[in-house]
Amino acid sequence: MALDDGADRPGWWIASDGRWYPPESHPSARADTGPGASGPPAGPARRRRGNRLWTAVAVALALALAGASTAVALRDQGERVPPAPTHPGSLLPSVTVPTAPPTATSTVPPVPVGTTLAPPPAPTSGPLVTPQVEQEVVATTWQAFATAFAEDDVADIEATSTPSVQQMVTGWFSCGCTPWPVASTQVSYSAPPQTSYPLSFMAELDGTLYDGTPLDKQAVFTQAAPTAPWLVAYVGSYTGGEPVLGTWGTSLQAAAPPVPSDITAAPQELADFFQVVDQAGMVPALPPGFVDDTYLKQTVSQAQQDVDNRAQLHQEVTLTHTIEQISPVFASTGGDVVCADMTLSSVTTSARGGSLVQSPDYHPWGHLLAPGSYPAVTDLERYDVCFFEDESGTIQLFSDMGGPYSLSGR
Repeated sequence: MALDDGADRPGWWIASDGRWYPPESHPSARADTGPGASGPPAGPARRRRGNRLWTAVAVALALALAGASTAVALRDQGERVPPAPTHPGSLLPSVTVPTAPPTATSTVPPVPVGTTLAPPPAPTSGPLVTPQVEQEVVATTWQAFATAFAEDDVADIEATSTPSVQQMVTGWFSCGCTPWPVASTQVSYSAPPQTSYPLSFMAELDGTLYDGTPLDKQAVFTQAAPTAPWLVAYVGSYTGGEPVLGTWGTSLQAAAPPVPSDITAAPQELADFFQVVDQAGMVPALPPGFVDDTYLKQTVSQAQQDVDNRAQLHQEVTLTHTIEQISPVFASTGGDVVCADMTLSSVTTSARGGSLVQSPDYHPWGHLLAPGSYPAVTDLERYDVCFFEDESGTIQLFSDMGGPYSLSGR
């Protein structure tokens, strides 16, 4: 159980929710518990949706992708780590990333020297995104991005990804999650036929976590013009399941197949659903086609608890969920895949008219907010969310990465 102040207790540590926990709850003391072990609960002042998603040391929730006849599990939630007070030039709070055990040799070459990645030559006729282009982009842009993500290299993250992904990565680290290993052993691709810019395609990469748990990573790449660099535009991942694009090595050079509903509506439907849950604690009916799985049950339950905690702390919070952009729809084995960029903004005030206090030890708001007293605290969060819809119309959220990237007081 967390206590408000453990600074004078030997071995106690402060987590990224700004609360103190006993020595046995630290991730380093729980590393042998494996997937499914619970980390420290979110602090009552931290309503944020990110704390619903990142509270486990290594949560792997099984989902069924009926159309592909596969079991897809949500991504590992990452290890919880104590935040550092400041981290100039860095996204990751002070933490030592565990050394990866020996893994199979990656199929992509080493990351090129420097941060400027020249785009591969586009075909002179026919579709502009070919298997050769996809392979070269994964071998350069993805390898550079993945290495920068693992090493907390801000400059290379900025050079290889869009601004929304950069904020998502900041949010991921702010939630206390550590990066996953770089190495990948197999890759699948999906790209609709494209003859004009901007271009895009999706890649799924096979790998493992540091403990050997299977890890699937997804990335959507975009190129704005022939001489522009390819950039990572959306990122997803999950553990313990089968690949969402189909058998490893799949290369789908085709338009997305027809499915019963418009999958591009799924991101906004999810945002609207959680707008009601997060703001009022009420649970509306799920959007048509969505699966009422363990993952959604857990996130809804945490949201309701957050609403109760706000009431106990006499806090008033105004939240807004917004879908900023949506990727093209990509073909998958047995259905369609789409990713979206979702933001969450919240403004917290005291219901009693007092100030919100951030102490010198960064309690209770965490390392993104400077110590002081504020009449209100504004929290900005960004998530990359990815959905799968099978041929029967079943829709599942298979990845949700991100968290708070900005906290400010006024």
